[in-house]
Amino acid sequence: MKFSNRLLLFLAGTVLVLLALFLFTNPAANLVAYSWWIAFGLLVTSIAAILSYFSVPKELRSPVYLFQGLSTCS
Repeated sequence: MKFSNRLLLFLAGTVLVLLALFLFTNPAANLVAYSWWIAFGLLVTSIAAILSYFSVPKELRSPVYLFQGLSTCS
């Protein structure tokens, strides 16, 4: 796995962990803010999945990984 893919996965995980901490510490916050954070985390996760699909050698590619990235994005 390339460094950029690892960086994107790390970024997605960090965003989702920060979102979880924010949700537990501030439960009365606006739900719209939650949905934007979740959408951003899912977008970064889907980009990382699509990039990781194209970064592996052709014989190791599985359409399931591409489908996972595309379905997470939509």
